[in-house]
Amino acid sequence: MTARGTSAAGTGSTTAAVKQAGQAGQAEVAGQAGQAGPAGQAQDPTPGAAAQAKTGRFTISRVAALVLVAALACVLAVASVSLGSVSVPPRQIIQALTSADANGYNHTVISDMRIPRTIIAMLVGATLGVAGAVMQAVTRNPLADPFVLGVSSGAGFGITAAVFFFGADSPEQFTLMAIAGAVLAGLLVIFIGQGTRGQSSPVRLVLAGMIGGTVMTTWTSIMVYSDDHTRETVRYIMIGGVGGRRLQDFPLAIGLAIAGMVICILMSRSIGMLALGEDIAAAAGVHTARTRLIASIVVVAMAGASVAICGPIGFVGFAVPHLVRPLVRGSVEWGIVLSAFVGASMLTAADILGRFALFPAELEASIVMGAIGAPFFILIARQSSKVAS
Repeated sequence: MTARGTSAAGTGSTTAAVKQAGQAGQAEVAGQAGQAGPAGQAQDPTPGAAAQAKTGRFTISRVAALVLVAALACVLAVASVSLGSVSVPPRQIIQALTSADANGYNHTVISDMRIPRTIIAMLVGATLGVAGAVMQAVTRNPLADPFVLGVSSGAGFGITAAVFFFGADSPEQFTLMAIAGAVLAGLLVIFIGQGTRGQSSPVRLVLAGMIGGTVMTTWTSIMVYSDDHTRETVRYIMIGGVGGRRLQDFPLAIGLAIAGMVICILMSRSIGMLALGEDIAAAAGVHTARTRLIASIVVVAMAGASVAICGPIGFVGFAVPHLVRPLVRGSVEWGIVLSAFVGASMLTAADILGRFALFPAELEASIVMGAIGAPFFILIARQSSKVAS
């Protein structure tokens, strides 16, 4: 809710930039399509581009980029377990985990609090990163992500409605209703975003997402503030964060998140062809309608699972593909894989930053991402508009 509030505060200032960026999304995709070979395979204009990516003045292989982002994720995972109100050096972490004294202070802090928090941050970050990469590829819209398009708000609405109307109280019920709410939000966005001829542009889709997300958030707030039980039950939905969660409470959501990422990786070639355009994808033998439908269902399920675990966290799915794209030179297949590691790193870093931003108080990861993500959204939109012009 707070992250949504941060986004909403910048909506007025971003709308103009979003409108200017509409053509940019299509220009960017057209540029990628122009690199497609006769067999529909994306071709890089640089020699050896199949194995290399240019970033700034440096040229690194995609495998090296994958190793680097994976190493960064590992470093941040160790830092997340180590740092907090009570810092525990890595050597003491190992000692605490292998100690026979299961009631020791360090053992309790690490095994019961820090490790679950870190795993959840990395899992949800990876899930949102992959979901954002797939959503941007399928919609051919560089401004798309589950949060911006209102899907995350719909998932929060689904959980709140389940508690308010039916007294739902189990994580499994929360997960299923989150997915139902995400589907409802997706249908609402499609309905609002369609033009008079049944077609939706990137601009209309983003603006429809903002409208749909606002509607869902408004009704969520009405239910929360009109019932004490609902407010106490879904507090974590109002401010998304990764602290205070237990892994054993979310087996269904965790399973859906992992399964969704695996499916997206397995479908990455078809999704990459679809990002180049339906004609190119069809020429390459991709069943475009089926691929789009399956990818959309998987992304909605992943977004719902993420919200069920830790509430809505914005801008991870939006920012990650933009950070990954220079490393993979436009390859959607590699981009989806790297997005998992970069997304995990980003949310974990946001959680670590939130622990110290107002020390000894903590900021939830959604607040940190909202503070960073909203300006980044404006920056990308403005840069995209310059490319289009």
